Amino acid sequence: WGWNNSGILGDGTTTNRLTPVQVLGPGGVGFLTGITAVSTGYYHPIALKNDGSVWAWGNNIYGQLGDGTNTDRWTPVQVLTGASGCSTYLCNITAIAGGESHSLALKNDGSVLAWGWNGFGQLGDGTLTNRYTPVATTGLCPVNPLSIEPFFGETGTLKLIIIYPNPSTEGISIEYTVASEAG
Repeated sequence: WGWNNSGILGDGTTTNRLTPVQVLGPGGVGFLTGITAVSTGYYHPIALKNDGSVWAWGNNIYGQLGDGTNTDRWTPVQVLTGASGCSTYLCNITAIAGGESHSLALKNDGSVLAWGWNGFGQLGDGTLTNRYTPVATTGLCPVNPLSIEPFFGETGTLKLIIIYPNPSTEGISIEYTVASEAG
């Protein structure tokens, strides 16, 4: 519920809501179910289903929904495969995270995929090119991390925390600086 700019509530409208609404299913049919995790970017929620697929809706100006377009979506669309190695849609995902205008996904093999705005290199693919479908990040060792979490530092630096399992503790957090306002 709340502000529904760009259809971020996923109810098929851009009408602001004062009470909770259920997110519609693909194409506005039924409801989105089987969700195990939700994350939000600036104006785009993303959801992870129990089958390892990823769904997104809302603002898509930079391709952050991963559907190959820059068209805003008022109901969920499934993220396309991109560089993930799946046939048509992203698959085998274990964690998701929404950045300001980009999205991240962690595959079950420990690799990290990213898509959307890349103005500061935040997708980690070695370019400044916006991506409308997932691309593989470079330079991260796939060590089966538990989760990924983007955040902005005090100086406007975009950072990515990757939490790796450690048998003697709950996890080890490794912080990567992905991009900064200075470039």
